[in-house]
Amino acid sequence: MGLFWFARRRLADIKGLRGVKMEFDCSVVVRSITEYLEDELDGAMREAIDAHIRGCHRCRAVYDGVRNVIQLFADDDVLEIPVGYSERLHSRLTQELRG
Repeated sequence: MGLFWFARRRLADIKGLRGVKMEFDCSVVVRSITEYLEDELDGAMREAIDAHIRGCHRCRAVYDGVRNVIQLFADDDVLEIPVGYSERLHSRLTQELRG
């Protein structure tokens, strides 16, 4: 069983206890970031990730990046591709694949 399962199990073990500080490594945060952004985590896990993101620059960058991608895909604006872009891209990919 993975680290994510272990972290959730530990949360279940301490659920309801006040004043318990959870600490875990960045891999748990990275694996949980989508659930965090979609507000699908229980209170203790969400609070632990909040605290971790406030203190960890790497996880904050992952959080910001994933949030930005979600916002871009959710945006209804359509970006126009420059004239000739598709042809240039196809040509470049063909050259790269041929060696």
